[in-house]
Amino acid sequence: MTSITATRLDAQRVAHGVRPVRRWPLWGWFGLASVWWLLGVFNVVWSLVALPVLVALSRRRRLTVPKGFGIWLLFLVCVAASAVQVTTVDRAAAYLYRSSLYVSVTALFLYLYCTPRERLSDDTVLRFLVGFWTVVAVGGVMGVLFPTLRFPSLVSMVLPQSLSNVPYISALLNLEFAQESRILGRPVGRPVAPFPFTNAWGANFALLTPFLIAGLTVVRSRLRRAALIALLLSSVVSVVLSLNRGLWLSLSIGILYAAVRLASSGRVRLLFSTGFVVALIALAVSVSPLGGVVVQRGERGHSDAGRTSLYRQAIELGRQSPLIGWGAPMARASGSGASVGTHGQLWLVIVSNGIPAAVLFVSWYILLLWKTRHERDPVGIWLRASMLIALVQLPIYEQLPSHLHITMVAGALLLRRSHTTANEPVGLPSVHAPALAADTTSNGARP
Repeated sequence: MTSITATRLDAQRVAHGVRPVRRWPLWGWFGLASVWWLLGVFNVVWSLVALPVLVALSRRRRLTVPKGFGIWLLFLVCVAASAVQVTTVDRAAAYLYRSSLYVSVTALFLYLYCTPRERLSDDTVLRFLVGFWTVVAVGGVMGVLFPTLRFPSLVSMVLPQSLSNVPYISALLNLEFAQESRILGRPVGRPVAPFPFTNAWGANFALLTPFLIAGLTVVRSRLRRAALIALLLSSVVSVVLSLNRGLWLSLSIGILYAAVRLASSGRVRLLFSTGFVVALIALAVSVSPLGGVVVQRGERGHSDAGRTSLYRQAIELGRQSPLIGWGAPMARASGSGASVGTHGQLWLVIVSNGIPAAVLFVSWYILLLWKTRHERDPVGIWLRASMLIALVQLPIYEQLPSHLHITMVAGALLLRRSHTTANEPVGLPSVHAPALAADTTSNGARP
């Protein structure tokens, strides 16, 4: 029903001289996530989708950016400057990969911000993010049901064995729904699909859940709304079994923030509905064996000592090269285990790109929250909740490849509301689709 409604709205826009913008970048970044995962290219495709978008942006007559966007551009300058610290092939590959993702999120932000809402509505973008949340949630449920199921991706069947045996590449190409952990003293399958690591699953689930709730407010189909709510409730099991305290903490803060803002905005009905669902979930967890899992996880620090050591080494590396960092994460002093700078975006930027880059990165997040502080619309409140979750997660999770893309979507949708009438839509090339629109005048009508 929602897609039919969207089609009718698009037809009405065409009738009034306003044609919808091409949506294939959203399909590439979010809509085909399950396909990219099955192929084994999920972590790579984020950068590839950005290439034609960047070409389209470069051809614009005028590029509109929000005030303060220079902070993000200065961050990109710091990232570029840190390239001089890269001295080996492995570190060069890591630098180029992460740098391409920063460029990709920049392209995504500008693509959304520079496209007027009448050409690409908030509801349309929300549907893509809700679809991505659905993929992540279904992956979590599958991890609970089939924790030991593993199978090769399609790409792994054609890659040379010398490449597929590299540990990091192997984690991307050999697919699984869960990873076994003995944090509680017994084997527990922690959900992971469609990501290579379970922490990435938890971080993305937390960031996307506000998009789901925002999307529920605009879903017209009762059947689809019921299905999404059922999937949300069933995801409680995978959220608990993820044993992911960062997920629990950041999502709780985001929901609490949204509840306070909804109350202050007079959205009593929405507040009551949200509170009822949260209370129902909390009750179900407390009276079931899941409550015991939460208590046991709280009692077992497990990775606390290792993370503390990584954080200290990250600070030390930041002191040794404070201005431009080291280009990429560094090997641990012990020579084994996770590299320094891979357990939190804040530490990643400090180690890889320097302290000024870290200040600029955090400042960009704070700027997004500050510029949208007066948002009172329920959808806007939930988008801000997702950005707040991203801010909380900075010292906990690396936010590449997909995490930062999600945050940029929230920021772009909120910021463009007050500037969309002055924006010129991005003229994207067609991809197996008919041409949708030529250039438009400043008011969105065909010349």
